Amino acid sequence: MLLAVASGAIWTPLDVLKSRLQTGREGTSAVALTRKILHEEGAIGLMKGYWLGTAIFVCVAAPLSLALSSPGSPSGGPTR
Repeated sequence: MLLAVASGAIWTPLDVLKSRLQTGREGTSAVALTRKILHEEGAIGLMKGYWLGTAIFVCVAAPLSLALSSPGSPSGGPTR
């Protein structure tokens, strides 16, 4: 789970940049857009959506994954 949180911290800023570049309403280069976001919104501007995605993972995906991988699960889970 820690790796998923770390991964989100790395990929979320890149996703924010990608989304804003694709809309075409922002700067023309990733570097210029990064500078603009940091200047206008601060570092938190690059992390938009991170906490929602992390909360969904921690509350839904992680427990579901554990439940499906347990030996008594309906899917059979791994054999031990």
